[in-house]
Amino acid sequence: DIGSYCIHFLASLFGKPEKILADSLFLENGVDGAGSVIASYGDKQAEIIYSKITDSKLPTQIQGENGCMIIEQCPIIKKITIYYRNGETEELQFDKRDNPMIYETKDFIRLIKEHKVDHQFLRSSEIEMDITDEVRRQTGIVFPADKIREQ
Repeated sequence: DIGSYCIHFLASLFGKPEKILADSLFLENGVDGAGSVIASYGDKQAEIIYSKITDSKLPTQIQGENGCMIIEQCPIIKKITIYYRNGETEELQFDKRDNPMIYETKDFIRLIKEHKVDHQFLRSSEIEMDITDEVRRQTGIVFPADKIREQ
């Protein structure tokens, strides 16, 4: 999955990076097991660490000049805590969902009913694929379908 959830979150927040630097750890069978991506945007930089072989309990963190945001349970966000540099703290709670992916289904149904083919989710997905393709290129990840496409 090459960090698809965290890459999609990155693409949704910041768009397409100007530069990407990627590295992967491969298992004995040749499958990528884990990796890291640095995405540069000129005025900001993002670091993504992903793994199929380990589980992280660390939250997502966004640091800025005015403070730091701690995002719990990304991409299905449960809570965001903002720690401002002046010492103040702000907490944002999100509704608990029985099925955390229900929002995707509802949006999908709405987009079909409205006959919308160009929307914000599509743009984020396109950027995610661009980033993923570049990560694959840099790390040498080749899928069987790639070989068929080359023929």
